[in-house]
Amino acid sequence: MEDPCTGILIAIGLRSPDIIVEKLLGIEHQPPRSLLLAAKEICNNDGPKQCIDQLWDYILHLLHMNQVEEDMLAIYEVLRAVVSCVQRQLNVKASAEDELPFLKKAAIKSCDTFQLLRDHWPLVHKPKIVQEMLQLLGNLVALMPASSVKDETDWLIEKLTDLPINMTLYIEECVLQVLDAVLVSKTGGFDKDSQVESTMFLLFKLLHVSGRGSDRSLIWRSFLALTTLHSDQVVHSLLRYLKSEDLATLESALTVFTKVLCNGALPSLATY
Repeated sequence: MEDPCTGILIAIGLRSPDIIVEKLLGIEHQPPRSLLLAAKEICNNDGPKQCIDQLWDYILHLLHMNQVEEDMLAIYEVLRAVVSCVQRQLNVKASAEDELPFLKKAAIKSCDTFQLLRDHWPLVHKPKIVQEMLQLLGNLVALMPASSVKDETDWLIEKLTDLPINMTLYIEECVLQVLDAVLVSKTGGFDKDSQVESTMFLLFKLLHVSGRGSDRSLIWRSFLALTTLHSDQVVHSLLRYLKSEDLATLESALTVFTKVLCNGALPSLATY
């Protein structure tokens, strides 16, 4: 339960968010957790765009300075609230012409934030930070231009593949958001065959790790998105997996064929 001071600051922030933002901007180093929680609530309640924009800049400034796990967790928590707030604001008013500058600014900041997270990736030995980073990465790719998402795919898929199995759910969510971002952009999918192959490899790894009887809905959605983008290459890869002498790989390939074919995403096999 938060202390009374936090509750008061949250109440002030919801009524006059500029007061909380101004207070934060005056603090050069790590601010009190109570102020960060107040900032988070401003974002969760879709505060004014100017305040959200200032908060995003301020949080990036804090990330440049901090390496202490507890502090970084608090910062990531607020940053994820900021990015989610921006997503909601864009979803509501995406068609309005006056939102275009806001959209461009969000795209630029999301790319800058993504690069900063890349710099922080050596902290993967801290599981709680990795969880926050993966959820944040998934939110960021939805705001980034499709070209930037595709440029970062090689690095991101490689890092996701190397993560331990206790991160499986967060990995599944992140890779699906990457594929959805490319799919929604209608830019024709990935630019390199290697990106499709590495994504296939990661999805098969997730299938192996998940095991029978577990919820694989995110994995199936990722396979369907990848197939929609690159049906020919997915089929060729699956045919190769079907020749595997490893029973687990063979079973996974058969299951993918069944699941994807039943959803009508693959072309007729008569062409192969």
